[in-house]
Amino acid sequence: MTTSVMAQQPSPQTPPQTPIGCLTSAQQYERQQMRAARASSAPANARNIHAQALALASKCAAQFDPATINPEERPALGFLYLSIGKTPAAMELLQRVERELPANDSARATTLLRVMQAYGANPDGVAAIADCERVAARIDTIPGTHAQKLAARGALIGWANNADLDDVARRGVAAVLALVPKLTPDEQRENASIVLDAYSTRAVHYANALHADSAIAILRAAPAALPGIPDAAAKLAREITRYEMIGHPAPPIRADYWVNRQALPLKNSATILVFTANWCHSCIPSYPALTSIAKLYGANDVQLIFSIDLDGQFRGVSMTPAQEVEANRKYYTVEHGFTNAIALQRNTSGDMPPPGAKANASAYVVSYLPQVVVIDRQGIVRAFLQGWDATGNRERSLRLAVQHVLRGGSPR
Repeated sequence: MTTSVMAQQPSPQTPPQTPIGCLTSAQQYERQQMRAARASSAPANARNIHAQALALASKCAAQFDPATINPEERPALGFLYLSIGKTPAAMELLQRVERELPANDSARATTLLRVMQAYGANPDGVAAIADCERVAARIDTIPGTHAQKLAARGALIGWANNADLDDVARRGVAAVLALVPKLTPDEQRENASIVLDAYSTRAVHYANALHADSAIAILRAAPAALPGIPDAAAKLAREITRYEMIGHPAPPIRADYWVNRQALPLKNSATILVFTANWCHSCIPSYPALTSIAKLYGANDVQLIFSIDLDGQFRGVSMTPAQEVEANRKYYTVEHGFTNAIALQRNTSGDMPPPGAKANASAYVVSYLPQVVVIDRQGIVRAFLQGWDATGNRERSLRLAVQHVLRGGSPR
């Protein structure tokens, strides 16, 4: 009887000597097991492999005593505890670190940054964001320490964008952009990704409010404020390209496979084009609104199209394209009840699309999911919406955009 890769237990090894080493070792084990599973005939069970990796990290964590460990390693140990589910112990340790900060400004800011990064591992997302914002605000009060301030706010912007927490992202963007005039060219260059992400995020917020012209203006003005980032214009060009599509013909929707039916041409009816994925947890809150809007207007007025890339796996299980198409069909039509046209494309990690066919995600400049595109009856792009916030801002914008295009106007 052949032993499945998933049945194998983690092999004994010498525990790493640091908390981060424990996590790194567990992550390496998880990657190795996933690669081995994909190379074998056995199906990859990502959940079992992840559980084994957590068991390794937990065993490794037991070697550390919070009372005697090097104080500089305490934030990392808190991070490790949160990662393996020891939340009470983690919170007690991190609160102790906050009470016993170094006197030196730079060291204090650096310690708080490490504490904030540890709080970010809290599986309770609401508590994590609250603690991270609180610590970032403490860092903001420390004179100088621009690098730590930018790192803290940059991390918050990233987390907020992933969770579609617009207010948190706005506060982070405001803090970063307020620092820009105080940064030396060298500091701008060293923190280019954080600064540029702040400008991009502000542009997204304007575009999500149906003010694409303002989004473009923000992105075009950024390079002048960033002399330390000589390639700022080039790095923001892709974002500008997306919003400049508004008012121009929509690229055709291509598919290697269709689920439910093939989409109609992008004319005669308005179109809501949604870039989504089965693994996209932040996409799920958009589904009730999309269903509601599609039912409200009917297929003669509004057609709903999903565009999905195939990944070579579904929920951690390796699959052939045909198997993955079927898994996606069940996910969208059975689990979520969608009857609209769903376009699936093979991505570059598997079989390539036919020569000359441009990937839908590339044609519509998709940065993160969900991305919703509103196209009018003449096949002209009228709006881009990114993410799906819990407060309903994106849904209000989508409904307003659809109303405008059905009346023959533009939400721009």
